Amino acid sequence: MKILSLTLLCLLLFCPTLHGAERRFIVNGPIVVNPGQFVSFVCGNRYYDSRISGSFRARGGSGNDIIVLILDADAYENWINGHASPSGCYYNSGKVTVGRFDVNVPPGFYRVVYSNAFSSVSNKVVETQVVQEN
Repeated sequence: MKILSLTLLCLLLFCPTLHGAERRFIVNGPIVVNPGQFVSFVCGNRYYDSRISGSFRARGGSGNDIIVLILDADAYENWINGHASPSGCYYNSGKVTVGRFDVNVPPGFYRVVYSNAFSSVSNKVVETQVVQEN
């Protein structure tokens, strides 16, 4: 009985066809991004591909704008240290008011970043929703 239980547990954990799709909110609602700062949220999965989808709308400042990025761990480390990363950026909105994204990522951990680093005066209020599906 123990062997059967362990076998079933292993199948559920490691077999994608038996593992039910999981859906969770990474962020759901308004966030405030101060001038010259960024806010980030961790998402991803160690074992399965993930789909990260969402939308956002920025308010504040003269342009009502924000930059939204989805970065893997290496690209995030390079980005926070001011370096360009040739790979590992799965989404880059550029400076915009409103946007949507829907990206598939391999197993691993990622950051959804809301950057207001370009503004020295105005904070931004971003209404956003991000969902991860495995």
